[in-house]
Amino acid sequence: MFRRTLALVAAVGVFYVLSVYGISDINSGLLKDGGESPYLDLQRDQTLLSSDALVRQASLLLEQDAEDEALQARAESLVLAALRQNPSSGRAASFLLSLYATQERNQEAGEIADLAAQLWPAHTYTRSRLAEYWLTQGRLDKLVAEWNVLLIRNPRLRSKIYPFLARLIQDDRAAALLQPYADNPPNWWPSFFAYLSRELPLPQLRKVYQVRMLSPVELGKAERRYYINRLVREHLWDEAHRVWFVGLTKAQSRYSGFVFDGGFESGVFNQSFGWRLSRSKNPKIKTDITYGARGRKALKVVLRGQKPLKFSHVSQQLLLEPGHYRLSLRYRADSFKAQRGLTWRLRCLGGTKKLLTETKAIAVSSAWNTLKAEFSVPSRGCDTQLLRLESTSRFSHEQSQTGTLWFDDITISKKREQQ
Repeated sequence: MFRRTLALVAAVGVFYVLSVYGISDINSGLLKDGGESPYLDLQRDQTLLSSDALVRQASLLLEQDAEDEALQARAESLVLAALRQNPSSGRAASFLLSLYATQERNQEAGEIADLAAQLWPAHTYTRSRLAEYWLTQGRLDKLVAEWNVLLIRNPRLRSKIYPFLARLIQDDRAAALLQPYADNPPNWWPSFFAYLSRELPLPQLRKVYQVRMLSPVELGKAERRYYINRLVREHLWDEAHRVWFVGLTKAQSRYSGFVFDGGFESGVFNQSFGWRLSRSKNPKIKTDITYGARGRKALKVVLRGQKPLKFSHVSQQLLLEPGHYRLSLRYRADSFKAQRGLTWRLRCLGGTKKLLTETKAIAVSSAWNTLKAEFSVPSRGCDTQLLRLESTSRFSHEQSQTGTLWFDDITISKKREQQ
């Protein structure tokens, strides 16, 4: 297992050096994240520039012949002098680290690696070189720790490093090294989990999700949403709904039923399940207090009929089992004028999108009234359904409407089998 892990590290390393340094080497020249530049104004910081100049001179020596022992010794002497002048020089420490690793002076290299991490803990160039060093040493634990710093300090590297972390997660031994970051997620974890939700095989993704569920740090809303979206993509509707429902508060979960929150009281909108309400200005849709509502609020839909509007702005995905049902809802229409009006329709999702039922159209003003419709869910091809308020007509010239609609008490109940 350990050899397999090291082989994985080696494979990761090849791609890591090619991809990360391809974009992080900008930090070695310009050091855009606030590091040292060998071209700083001499008058501004004589000491710092002298240190950098010494490191630059050492680099030029090794460019002549990197394997020449005499040149290596002179370069080491120059860089040690640079460290004496500027003990906070991450560049000098990084140079020594590379030199000692080349010379296989492992104990000294390890000491310098620890020193470099302490001297410049947030510097991309230094941490990149540390990551490279721990990679050559086969120290996967240290490598992951350096990646953590890089991911925190330089978000541009995330798209490059995430694929390698994802490969590590799929190795049982290596995955344990990511446990601390799952238990106490750093700032890069949510976007990493989003990546995992797209790319990991589902069994591995489930394991990561369970680790987060058991973490002392509460699962984030974004993480739950990413996971649900993956389950939905796999058409695992029931599992996705369970995960969503577990994320509700105790008060919100009271509104469960064949239709979730048919009275629009929960405050849960535009999530994976439950009501989806458009945020457009026309129509303008929100919950509000009004007379005649059974609870505190009802759904308010304000339509401004400047031009035809194909309405499909209120909907909810359902998970009804095969059987016979009855849809019931209350509505009120204030100063409402329409050619063909709006209709509640229920259809299967996916496949043929078979229409299961529709209510009578709402086309004129009305006090509180009730609409009902009966329907049957077939045993095949209709695992999930969509309940939606839609334009009655599919023709644009018949889709003009103006006024205010209110909806409340939208329910679906199981109909008893006929004897």
